[in-house]
Amino acid sequence: MAIVKRESGAWKTVTNKLKQAGIRINTEGELLQLLDKEKIKHAESVGLLEQKKQEADQRCKNEIAQIFAEQENSLSLIRKEFSRKIRPVQDRIDALKKQQDEVNEKSFVYKMFHLLEIIKLSSEVKKMNLKLRKITSDKDDTLKEQSNFFDRKRLDANQDRNDIIYTIKNEMYVTGRRIAIIEETLASNDYYGAVAELKMIDFLRKLPDKYQVINDVSIKLNKSIQLDKKWIQSVQIDHLVIGPSGVFIIEVKNWSKKFASTGDFHDPYNQIKRHNRACYILLKEQCETKLRNIIACANHLPSKTDEKYIKVMPIEQVIGYILWFKEEIHDNQEVAQIARFFEGRINDTVSW
Repeated sequence: MAIVKRESGAWKTVTNKLKQAGIRINTEGELLQLLDKEKIKHAESVGLLEQKKQEADQRCKNEIAQIFAEQENSLSLIRKEFSRKIRPVQDRIDALKKQQDEVNEKSFVYKMFHLLEIIKLSSEVKKMNLKLRKITSDKDDTLKEQSNFFDRKRLDANQDRNDIIYTIKNEMYVTGRRIAIIEETLASNDYYGAVAELKMIDFLRKLPDKYQVINDVSIKLNKSIQLDKKWIQSVQIDHLVIGPSGVFIIEVKNWSKKFASTGDFHDPYNQIKRHNRACYILLKEQCETKLRNIIACANHLPSKTDEKYIKVMPIEQVIGYILWFKEEIHDNQEVAQIARFFEGRINDTVSW
C-alpha cells in the first residue's frame, strides 16, 4: 500500500465548519449516523413535549385551584380578624354619636354648663374615627398584600409549567438546528467535494508501497510567477502522488450531470495548469522529474477538451492510469526526497 500523508482538504473544511456548530465527527459515515440519531431524538422531543405539556398544564391547573382555595381561606380569616377589631371601635363610635345627638337636643344653657364634656366627647369621636380608619387601612393593606402573595404563587406555578415546556422546546430547537446544519452540509458543494476526495484517497491508498500520496498541499510561493498573463502566488493541490514514474497532480471534481454538460470548465483546467506550473518552478532546482495532470471525476465526465496535457477520468481509473507509466525515473530514496520537499513547503495558513 502507498504511504498516505495528511487528510482531505475539503473534508477538513467540512469538519471544521461542523465543529464550529458543536458537531464533531471523524468519518463520512458518522455524519449520516448522527443525522439519523438527531432525527430520532427530535421526534422523541416532539412526543415528549406534548406529553409533558399536558402533564404540566394539569399540574398547573391543580396548583392554581389549590392556591385560589388557600387565598379564599386566608382572606376570609383576615376579614374575620379585622371585623373583630373593628366591631368594638364602631360600637364605641355609634355610642358617642348617640351621646352627641342627645347633647344637640339640649338647651343653650345646658351646653354652656357642659361645654368641657362636649369638647371631650367630640375629641373622642374624632379619635375613634381615626382609629377606625387606621384599622380599615391596615385591613385593606393586609388583604392587598395577601392577594399579591397569592398572585405570585400563581405566577410561579405558571412559570414552572413554562420552564418545563421551554426546556423541551429548547432541546427541540437544538436538535432541529443540528439536523438543519447536517442537512445543509450534506447538500453543500464542500461536502460533495469532500466525498470525492475521500473516495480518491481510498483508491490512491491501494497503490504499491513505492508511491507516496500527499493530500491537501497548500503552498505559498516565495516569488510570484506568471501563467497566461495571470500571476500565481500560491496553490492548493487536492492530491500529489509521487512515484517511480514521476509526480501526478490530481484535482478532484464532483460534477453534476448538468454542470458536466455545460462545457464551462475553464476554471478547473486553469487551476491544474497553475498547479503544474508552480510544481515545475519548485522542483526544477531540486530534481528532474515528469509532471502529469489529472482531473478525477466522481460523477459525470465533461466533454473532451483540447487540453492534451490534462487527463480527465473517473476516480476509479486513476490508479490504472498512474500504473500505466512503466518507466522508473526515481528510486525509493528519490521518491521520499521529493515527498519531503513538498511536505516542507506546505503552508496550512494559506486561505482559499
